[in-house]
Amino acid sequence: MRIIRTGIAVVMVSLFFCGVSGDVRAGGTGERKGGRQEIRVQTRWASDAPHEAAFQQLLRDFDDLHENVRVVDESVGNEISFNDRLRTAIATGNTPDVVYTLGGAAFRQYAENGVYLNLEPFLTEDPEWQDFFLPLFENWQFQDLEGVYGVPYESYGVGIFYNRQIFRDLGLEPPRTVEDFEIVAEALMEKGIVPMAIGNHAIWRGGHLFTNLMLKRHGAEIAHGLADRSIRWDGPEVLEVLDLIDNWHRRGFFGDNVVTASHNEEVALFHGGDTAMHMDGSWYIGSANASPLAEHIGFIPFPSFADYPQHRRVWMGGAAGGLSLSGTMSPERQEIVISLLKFLTSPEAFATIQEAVGGGVYPVRLEVDSDAVDRLTAEHAQALADAQALRTDLDSYDSLPQMTDRLRNSIQGMFAGQTPREAAREIQQEVDRGGR
Repeated sequence: MRIIRTGIAVVMVSLFFCGVSGDVRAGGTGERKGGRQEIRVQTRWASDAPHEAAFQQLLRDFDDLHENVRVVDESVGNEISFNDRLRTAIATGNTPDVVYTLGGAAFRQYAENGVYLNLEPFLTEDPEWQDFFLPLFENWQFQDLEGVYGVPYESYGVGIFYNRQIFRDLGLEPPRTVEDFEIVAEALMEKGIVPMAIGNHAIWRGGHLFTNLMLKRHGAEIAHGLADRSIRWDGPEVLEVLDLIDNWHRRGFFGDNVVTASHNEEVALFHGGDTAMHMDGSWYIGSANASPLAEHIGFIPFPSFADYPQHRRVWMGGAAGGLSLSGTMSPERQEIVISLLKFLTSPEAFATIQEAVGGGVYPVRLEVDSDAVDRLTAEHAQALADAQALRTDLDSYDSLPQMTDRLRNSIQGMFAGQTPREAAREIQQEVDRGGR
């Protein structure tokens, strides 16, 4: 058995979330039954699927270790029912002790109003626990609001999957830098192989390409610079990357049908050996392993810029959901609930679930048993362990709800013949119309 030290991001959006809840009343105490303090658990995971059953077993294990505690699982699989129950609990002052949350702007008001607990002191006093997580706390941190109001529990990372057989047959090394990518792409095209198809009929593909290149060129803070308007969408930072994308497109690196090809067609080309590389997120691993090409697919981080190595460890990725604690608990009750949270986010807990699932990737730095998980999961996880910062789609940080469509459609327009400057101007005009 070989153990790999790795960081993990989520392949499946269906992970295992817990919500631990005590019967939290005004005094912040949990109901006791038979001399045991009840901690209610409200999750989205109520079925007998392997990962959900493993999580339920973890709750029973915590019970066994704490004779004065009774964990009550009140999981609700249906999203609407889950949300309705949570809203009612918050409104009646009965907020669950541990809640599955997405974080983000809509979550901030709950943090500001004391619905959820600031976890920063507990993370700071236990650096081993804090360092076990990948740097994915952004969804639960807010400008001008002190604290961290959740821990990540599911996540993703985007990089490059490549056909190891093609690279081996042509004597090529997978590209580590943008400059390497161009050299490799030219060598592949000489052999009649599309370097990396982009099926931008699904316009999010161009958006992901743009985000990856922006992060590798300008670093993690570019997300906030664009959002707070200190960096213009038609400024040199954006134009440099749009020019590069346009250059690669005109050189044929993305294939001949970028505008009309679907994502499924893009994947089919890769699985058929017609393209050498495929940009995608960790959610793609399951499809890769089920494909005819499975034994030949490898993974590398998205290439960085040789002249900007300081941004090499910035990834496109993020947390898709996490766990937050009730802010109404007494300090005495916090102690046992924090213990449960640490138990559910421990290496042993994630290893238990990983074994039950036979793989999966998670937002922590986990010792992975490479005999128990598939090779591609281990490669992806090992690469992501090196990440220093993760940012999701750059448009998602913007206050304009229409920015996602505007950015992606403008990139599609560029693939259809617009110049990079025209595309950038179109995006900035949307901002100007939005009044910020």
